[in-house]
Amino acid sequence: MDKIAAPVGLFIKNHSSYAIQIGELGRELITGEWDDEYYGELISQWHGYQQYAAIARTWLLSDFSDDLNLFLVGPSGSKDEREWQNFSQIIERNDLVCRKIVWLPGKNDHNWSKELEEFLERTFLAEPWKASGATSGINLDALSDSMSDFEAWREVLERPEFKSEPVEHDALVSALLEADSK
Repeated sequence: MDKIAAPVGLFIKNHSSYAIQIGELGRELITGEWDDEYYGELISQWHGYQQYAAIARTWLLSDFSDDLNLFLVGPSGSKDEREWQNFSQIIERNDLVCRKIVWLPGKNDHNWSKELEEFLERTFLAEPWKASGATSGINLDALSDSMSDFEAWREVLERPEFKSEPVEHDALVSALLEADSK
């Protein structure tokens, strides 16, 4: 862990109860098939960041420690390299210690802003409701206005015929559906 720079720590208090650590993988891009030494260095970096995340979890309040995220960034141009794509998938499938998400930037730094937005859309920071008018004010939560339904269902469930054993299930379902349609 001595050779690995400590990840940048970021805590977003007002957004949610998530803690984020950010780290850099592979300072330079190696194209084509990796040799064992380079692959070993990347594995070592990844495991080092994972150890830092484990330490960070011990310092976080219990509300935040379960939601620690490690965002790792590959070198410029790694987006188009098959070895990097495979390596990032291995990292992201591993949920040991915390969630890990890898951003592989392309060669053209003019596209990084868009690529970074795409990366963030894969995280809890995504805000799909802000997408260019994608929602039209339609209630996306079917139960958000259902308190009156719950009251009606409670009244049905408190009827004497549904409190005693055995309960006639067909009659109960019919009564709940009838209460729901009112």
